[in-house]
Amino acid sequence: MNPVDEFCKEAGWLDSLGHGLFLGAPREADSIIANRVGQTATRVAITAGLLAAAKGIIDGAGKIKDKYKASIDRPIQFQAMMKAHPTLAEHDPEKVNLVFNSIRHFSPALAADPLASGSIVRNVLAVYGQENPMIAPETAKHLTEIQRNVSGGEKKPLLGDLEKHVNILPSYMSGSKED
Repeated sequence: MNPVDEFCKEAGWLDSLGHGLFLGAPREADSIIANRVGQTATRVAITAGLLAAAKGIIDGAGKIKDKYKASIDRPIQFQAMMKAHPTLAEHDPEKVNLVFNSIRHFSPALAADPLASGSIVRNVLAVYGQENPMIAPETAKHLTEIQRNVSGGEKKPLLGDLEKHVNILPSYMSGSKED
């Protein structure tokens, strides 16, 4: 017996078997409890790790599914736009595709609407020409605002923004003369 236990026994704090009179439990039970607590903590940590890994796998699978669906939807959307706007066939197909991809990048919901996406493609090609088509920063901002409103982000009254989104090109490029 160690000196602390001997002192406790002489003081009457331990019975003849070395059990604590105050706690009423043998010291071996303390180590058994400690082992079980340690095992339980280990199991909890392993379970938490497995749940986190499963969540990561599920999230990753969802993203893969979304990318796969988007890769299937893109040609369908492009063909629908070309059918709705047959005059786009007169332009360089590579440039039309480039502008459509930009619109789709900033606002996938708008690109899914063949009338809207075709109108924007026509306007961009008319303003910038086929040589250097581009999406102006102001146009990109409008497209992302439209996407945010459609996808349930920050809600804004649709009619309040209607004037801004009717002519998606910046005012200084639309050819209109404002006083």
